[in-house]
Amino acid sequence: PDTEFPIPYEEFKHQVEYHLSSILVSHLKANRIYVRRKIYDQTLKKRNLGVAVRGKLHKETVYSYRKAPNEISCSFHIRKPIESFLTETQVHKIVDPVIKKIVLDRITAVGGFNNGRVPYNIFMETNAAGFKSSKLFVPNKKGGDPVPISSVRIKETFNGAVKLKSNSNMYVNPRNNHHILIYKSENEIHENTVTLWEAVRRKANKEPLYQLPENAVEALTTLHINDLFLLGINDLDEDLANESRNFLSKHLYRVQKLSSMYYEFRLAYHQDIGYFQGPEFIRITNFGDKRTGWKTLNPIKVNVNYAGVITRVKTPIKNLTNNPSMLQ
Repeated sequence: PDTEFPIPYEEFKHQVEYHLSSILVSHLKANRIYVRRKIYDQTLKKRNLGVAVRGKLHKETVYSYRKAPNEISCSFHIRKPIESFLTETQVHKIVDPVIKKIVLDRITAVGGFNNGRVPYNIFMETNAAGFKSSKLFVPNKKGGDPVPISSVRIKETFNGAVKLKSNSNMYVNPRNNHHILIYKSENEIHENTVTLWEAVRRKANKEPLYQLPENAVEALTTLHINDLFLLGINDLDEDLANESRNFLSKHLYRVQKLSSMYYEFRLAYHQDIGYFQGPEFIRITNFGDKRTGWKTLNPIKVNVNYAGVITRVKTPIKNLTNNPSMLQ
């Protein structure tokens, strides 16, 4: 049987393609900090209403903050298995100078680093029973047998560390950003990055979630994951209903990733998240008029509802602390 669909009229295919490309895609935004969960007893009667934080507050690693031997300032330290070291950079982070020399001597003995990589399996050996043991040893300070080196302390440098408890030397690196606030001072545009950790702290203390820094004059917008923006348009009608949906769909982007001064956008209908070429993928890395500048791309925050109706999201707020609910 003939399975081909008969074309009703000559322009049918082009009209279908036009209307398909005019669909404005709405994305679910998971910006809520808390999830409310009902807890039931065996009789299925509501027992308690708890809250759970959405997302990871910090990276899984817990650091200590201390000064290494022969170092002037303190840094964050973490102990790692010696067999996990893969690069020259990791080796040079070893805190103890004696152990670092032993490790470097071992690498030199087998031919040195291979394009910045540690040669494969040079620190550990496996016996007939399948148990691993270290090939490296450090002299015993008490005069006994040499001590095998199975794990070493390394130092890390990062900003924004948070202390877990006030009476302990335990620090974590906040993982996710809840939002980035874009604001104006007298003459310049700035950002204020707020981690999920800080957002939860504000919420728990009943503080405004969105807060302007002291030097701010005006809030321009906020960025969350999956927020929608029109990029690369400078002469839009105030009422977006007057604009061609087909035209808007080619400039409608969602926020894919957020970090300080590095905002990644992807076309709202584009699903290949591993593709990093324009125009499907755009990044903003400065507030100037360069190719990846905020002024060049002119982000306009919008909302698209489930019916595909697009509207502007305005932020005419002078003091967010007093009007936190007005900022979308």
